[in-house]
Amino acid sequence: MSKIRRRTVLIHNYYRNIYPRGIIAYVEDIEQYLKLSGIPYRTLSCPRFMEKWRKHGIWFHLFEQIYVPLVGLKYKVVIYPYNSAAFLSVLHPGSLLVVHDFIAYKKRVPGYSAATAKAVRWTQKLYEVSGRNVAYITRDVARQARYIHKFRKSRTYILPNTFLRFRQYVANVEVPRREKEEFILLCTGKVPTKDLEGALHLYRNSVVARRYRLWIVGLAGAAARVDRVVEPDSRVRQLIEVLPIISSVRLVELYKSATAVWVHSTMEGFGRNIAEALMCRAKIIASDIFPFQKQAARSHNVYLYRNGNQGAFDAMLCELLSKSWIEEEYESSVNELAQAFRELLAQ
Repeated sequence: MSKIRRRTVLIHNYYRNIYPRGIIAYVEDIEQYLKLSGIPYRTLSCPRFMEKWRKHGIWFHLFEQIYVPLVGLKYKVVIYPYNSAAFLSVLHPGSLLVVHDFIAYKKRVPGYSAATAKAVRWTQKLYEVSGRNVAYITRDVARQARYIHKFRKSRTYILPNTFLRFRQYVANVEVPRREKEEFILLCTGKVPTKDLEGALHLYRNSVVARRYRLWIVGLAGAAARVDRVVEPDSRVRQLIEVLPIISSVRLVELYKSATAVWVHSTMEGFGRNIAEALMCRAKIIASDIFPFQKQAARSHNVYLYRNGNQGAFDAMLCELLSKSWIEEEYESSVNELAQAFRELLAQ
């Protein structure tokens, strides 16, 4: 077996130790699958001494465009999971671009810098023209690509979220003793697409929601973001707790003990928080956007409301609170992931 064959899979995961969620969690699932399957792999991430440096976007692009493709020459498959790839990667027959969404093609892209949006569009266009390998995280994204005529020359795969590590946490974490007060768990983030302000306005103006404390994950303890929307000394603000960065184990505990899990957003490629909460037998209220609609269609425990519609939010929350969890199983995508890697490694 040659060196290239031994060094089978290289994964570009620059933000692994910088951000704990999102694409980073997605890549961890891929790593877990490769480990369990005995497939040799290596992950490239931001060097430890650079993790506290500012303006990581600049270093990410340099890392992706120069370092990853050079190291990747020694590997059979090189995975670029961040929606973009190195321009030089099209020279490698085993390079694989993972597409999560087509948000970068919108005229206004909240949370994306102009440079990042252009990098995503340009590298995706390069893969489209060159016919290099492309993977989608869901079949819905694959259908969307066909609808807008993207990557018609490329060999395409499905590289789905498997939640392998998360399922282990779910199986091993017992439900903690319920807090004295019931609470709603809002899963959000710092990017504008999470629309934290819109979510807080709904909570502040809701008689139903304000019967419960609001615990917020995803802001890494940045309470000032809440203070800018809700007056710090107000009664409503006293009901809100902004959690620091938490472990996956603690997140499972929160999913399992929350009265309701709330996922508010204006734009997503996939609702990871919804999928995780369902595995923890939580009832979820979420924005009525396309990816969430698909997840709600497969579950009886997801309730949708139109963003900005106070009446719809209150009505859905009332319905959620009045109903019990409906027994169902969240399907595993491991078989699809296995099929994708069998085909990739057979090339």
